Amino acid sequence: MRNITFLMLVCIMQVSATSYSQDVRLTLNLKDASLTRLFGIIQQQSDYKFLYNLEDVNNSPRLNIRVKDATIPEILAVCFKDYPLGYRISNKTVVVVPRTELPAPMPIVEKKEMVVKGTVTDDKGQALPGVSVALKQSSLGTATDTEGNYSITLPDGDGTLIFSYIGFVKQEVPVNKRTSILVRLVRDVTGLQETVVVGYGTTKRGDLTGAINTVSAASFEKQPIIRVEDALKGRAPGVQVQKPNGTPGAGMKIRIRGGNSITGNSDPLYVIDGIIGGDIRTLNPNDIASMDILKDASSTAIYGSRGANGVVIITTKSGRPGKANVSFDAFYSMDKVSKKYDLLNAVEYMQVANEKQSVDGLNPLFTAAQIDEARRTGGTDWQDEILRTGSTQNYQLSFSGGTENTRYYVSGSLADQKGIIENSAYKRYGLRANVKSKMSKRLDFSLNLYGTFEKSRNIYGYDGRNTALGSALIFSPNVSVWDTATKDYRRSPSYGPITSNPVFTTNEQIFDGNILNVLASSQLQYMITDELSVTISGGVNGNNYNNPYLKRYQPGNNLSSTEAGYDNGFTWTLQNTNMINYAKVFNSIHSLKITAGYEQQLSTTKFSTAWATGFPTIALGYNDISLGATRRVGSGFSQWSLQSYLGRVNYTLKDRYLFTVTFRADGSSKFKGDNKYGYFPSGAFAWRISEEPFIHNLNIFSDLKLRTSYGLTGNQAIGPYKTLNLLQTFERGYPFNGSSLGVGIGPGTPANPDLKWETTAQLDLGIDFGFFGGRLNGALDYYHKKTTDLLLDVNIPDYNGGGTRTSNVGSLQNQGIELMLNGVVIDKPALRLETGFNISANRSKVLDLGGATEIYTNGGYNVGLNPFIVKVGEPLGQFRGYVYKGVWKTAEAAEAAKVQRKPGDAHYLNVNGDGEISGPDMMKIGKAAPDFTWGWNTTLEWRNFDLNLLFSGMQGNDVWNYTRWLPMSFSTDARYATAKEVLNRWTPKNENSDIPGITTSTNTLQQSSQFVEDGSFIRLSNLSLGYNLPLSMMKSMKISQARFYVSGQNLFVITKYKGFDPELSTTPTTSDVAMGIDNSTYPAFRTITVGIRLVL
Repeated sequence: MRNITFLMLVCIMQVSATSYSQDVRLTLNLKDASLTRLFGIIQQQSDYKFLYNLEDVNNSPRLNIRVKDATIPEILAVCFKDYPLGYRISNKTVVVVPRTELPAPMPIVEKKEMVVKGTVTDDKGQALPGVSVALKQSSLGTATDTEGNYSITLPDGDGTLIFSYIGFVKQEVPVNKRTSILVRLVRDVTGLQETVVVGYGTTKRGDLTGAINTVSAASFEKQPIIRVEDALKGRAPGVQVQKPNGTPGAGMKIRIRGGNSITGNSDPLYVIDGIIGGDIRTLNPNDIASMDILKDASSTAIYGSRGANGVVIITTKSGRPGKANVSFDAFYSMDKVSKKYDLLNAVEYMQVANEKQSVDGLNPLFTAAQIDEARRTGGTDWQDEILRTGSTQNYQLSFSGGTENTRYYVSGSLADQKGIIENSAYKRYGLRANVKSKMSKRLDFSLNLYGTFEKSRNIYGYDGRNTALGSALIFSPNVSVWDTATKDYRRSPSYGPITSNPVFTTNEQIFDGNILNVLASSQLQYMITDELSVTISGGVNGNNYNNPYLKRYQPGNNLSSTEAGYDNGFTWTLQNTNMINYAKVFNSIHSLKITAGYEQQLSTTKFSTAWATGFPTIALGYNDISLGATRRVGSGFSQWSLQSYLGRVNYTLKDRYLFTVTFRADGSSKFKGDNKYGYFPSGAFAWRISEEPFIHNLNIFSDLKLRTSYGLTGNQAIGPYKTLNLLQTFERGYPFNGSSLGVGIGPGTPANPDLKWETTAQLDLGIDFGFFGGRLNGALDYYHKKTTDLLLDVNIPDYNGGGTRTSNVGSLQNQGIELMLNGVVIDKPALRLETGFNISANRSKVLDLGGATEIYTNGGYNVGLNPFIVKVGEPLGQFRGYVYKGVWKTAEAAEAAKVQRKPGDAHYLNVNGDGEISGPDMMKIGKAAPDFTWGWNTTLEWRNFDLNLLFSGMQGNDVWNYTRWLPMSFSTDARYATAKEVLNRWTPKNENSDIPGITTSTNTLQQSSQFVEDGSFIRLSNLSLGYNLPLSMMKSMKISQARFYVSGQNLFVITKYKGFDPELSTTPTTSDVAMGIDNSTYPAFRTITVGIRLVL
């Protein structure tokens, strides 16, 4: 059946090669050339198109052609003389098939208005609903119905119909006076003709010289998600996607080939519909058509100063010619915490507390009667009190369609998520309108508008023991939620933890968020000639936020402890881009593309804050903070601008040797003088070796290409005024004689006028390969990156005023390897199995720290005593603390005494041997960066059913489970000891335990390797089972598509980590130094979803 598609087309075509103009003439001198190369040359220099079976063409002999000033029909006549393949020309479409399958021509019918009908099927003969059918170079169009049938009225019997459908090769079929045209679309297996978005342009995947991965909508549209980052997880090598917490609407940490900065931001650059720096957090996944991930310097250098961390180019959907499509998507999810901490019940807690009292020579805290009462009532499970079954509702309604000249896509969406912790929620409303219009033969216009409004509650709070979860893990289980006497929340008893009632924290501490996001872009392109075009585009990316909060007084305190306030502000970024593009093929063997442009951005930020304490009443909450006795206000303003010149040259020789050169110069207002401009060149070469005769004739590879690239990118991720000496306000000092404390002005952070760009140099070596006609394909890449002139905050000696100053010091290296494999394992009419696997390993190393050998830092996160270490010769993301060696045994009493410890106490390594466990004994105790990450995605289609599985994992990373410290601590008392693990503590009869016992000197240190755990995991990220209604049912219901599905996310995790989830991290997502600490982080959860998709 491999040639049925073309045989059916040819059998019903009118053959009339003589009716075309003969004014296109070419001079060719090709030696040992493939047919595809000849077709490419003709298509680039004429209006002719080619239809052929890829397998037939790939298996055909290579050509030697030498013609001068010949027409296309003359060239084809020379080419196909005595050749195993034949051809027919119909309306400038050349159909190539084996000679044995050539049909006889049909007679010509006089021109008149006519109706063309037909059916569109896939290569298995299954009907395809929703296929776009449009008359080329006209506004006429339609779409196939539920049975794949179409009907279109044409002004005459000439012209060409364009059949297009996502995931299939587009076909252009000449009408040729026919009233019935049957079409079979072929799946795009190889992907070589797939359009890939590169910086400021597009190209075919087969012509890429850089390392770029594409995640299309087809790969994640069957996964129910409300965050775009979920679509990237596990689907691209070298891209690490980590969900650091489970708060509703939470963002994710994304790294492309590791982090490139120590104190700067290592997030990739997002380009959304041409707008640089767009916020991926606000996007609706259903609106996305594709995401192209640029990883090597050849791909990212054209973004210059912001390309060092990789670039993610997001293209949203547009309409297709034909009738209007109405699509409705909805799903409902139930979310449950993946697991809970195993804690002491009320009786066990009271018994442990009494034992601690006894060891310390004190009276018991609890009587036998009180313990019996707790046994009868069961106490309080504080995790159950604050946790609930969360839910997510997601709805989208979209309209799309258009003509050959104008296309539109309009959508509205709602995502409503209620968190698994009480009183936490997130809601997002979205509205999008995309329009593309061909205003004249040479003028194109596009407009993209997108706006969202986000509302949230209690997702911007803090972490640690003062959160609802943190306090729930240590709050006394023998205490009830409510005090029956005061009718208020029970306070922590005198013997209990120093924290708030968890239910009080959940219900009475309010952090609300209101954010309005706008992203708008427009583009005007004019074709000066067929080779030369000018594009002018502009856009705006902005957000306004208003975040009120209320911290109610705790039970037992007075109203003066209540705090309320507002954070307000906005950031708006304007962008203008002006481009010139030139593309031409010379002498049939030279292809040249030149892009040059000028771009400018201006970003403005303003904010204000107001807060108060000491309220006479909380009836108005945060709605009138003027009632507070003590009030404070603040405000700020910042602005930066960027001016850029950029260019790219692509040159292809003989369709097999590909060269790319890019350059960008960025001028930033953040720097001064000669350092204001940064220059970022790159070069790349690719050799399509599968086109060489010595490889092509082996009939092994359907694609084989070698790639290499080298280039420079930059980073300016610092504040806008680091080079300027600033003044700032202070409210310090002492009030005298009853006067109020005044506000003064003094020097701010010391400036550094010599600051310059961070620069990253990257080398990439890669190979793309394909076998069995593209059914098995993949890529292997090696990269090496070195970042110099790191922007670091350096300590200033106290005798010079102290503090820190940002400076260019140090260097950092990343190197790694990436492998991607994709295959169509089974491809039968009723059964199709596709699978894809990727794995990547990145190794970072600090090369220089400006003379220092190591730096201790908290990484912007206030926990422990500078728990992170940055050390020359070591990777980023290392933990610093005491080495935990277990518990001092009875036989080691003499040794324990040397460090003031007893048997049963925690045993820490005394590194310097001074007899004290103190700061100098701290050393490296773990690393947060994984050795490798991987993803495996599999899709099975059987009749009307489809099954998708997505696995992901990390290996070799550690997690600092800070959450376990307090529940396992026996210090001066046992008020925090709530973990079930303490029941297996050391006792004289349980000498083999590695959990410290209850002694008079017990001191469990938080910053030790006791709480550093293996964070490696294997996760079933998604499992979806869908059912598509049969075509016969959809026809009777007058719909094009109906799919029902059930899905599970995060169904299981295989890990040794004892906490909620090994991916959780409390530390800032922007940092690669401070990562991997789980300090009572909002838990991850397991999700079950049911959903529906309808297309009319």
